[in-house]
Amino acid sequence: MKEYFEATMIIPTYNRLHSLLDTINSLLQGTSLPLQLIIVDQSPDFIEHKNQLEDLLGKTRIELLFLHPDYPSATHARNIGIDDAKFDILIFSDDDFDYEKETIKNIYDYMIQDEYSLVASLNKR
Repeated sequence: MKEYFEATMIIPTYNRLHSLLDTINSLLQGTSLPLQLIIVDQSPDFIEHKNQLEDLLGKTRIELLFLHPDYPSATHARNIGIDDAKFDILIFSDDDFDYEKETIKNIYDYMIQDEYSLVASLNKR
């Protein structure tokens, strides 16, 4: 049984659907998941991407918010995600990250135990 945390994950992406799907699949293999996932897709084919992600997340409790900004910019994409975040704990991810099974739980536990404002990680890909 998966555990869900009051956290928002924000992932900007641009023309990297396969990489994004790999990232989401690795996230879903974890023991714990964020309750909200914001994808800021700056790709021209964003409608196709949205449909595939909805199918992938359909059996979870994750609320998917799929945004398409006016112009591509990673910084702008993150800021758009922040504006629509539902929870105080924000997890920023790139679209090419591989998650370990306990990653989200470890981040959440670390963030709520004190007044931490940043946790960073190195991607192994």
